[in-house]
Amino acid sequence: QQSHFDEKELYFIGPEGGFNNDERLLFNRKISLKSSNILKSQTAIIAIASKILL
Repeated sequence: QQSHFDEKELYFIGPEGGFNNDERLLFNRKISLKSSNILKSQTAIIAIASKILL
């Protein structure tokens, strides 16, 4: 089974209220956001941990 650590992925947990439009444009140009999901920080960290561990 291939480890998730072999993949190059970055996860951004932003400020309350979300990223501003300039930050979103920068992310889309530089790294391509593959998901439009917006999670609260408490949910985001659980989702990231489960992706890494499973």
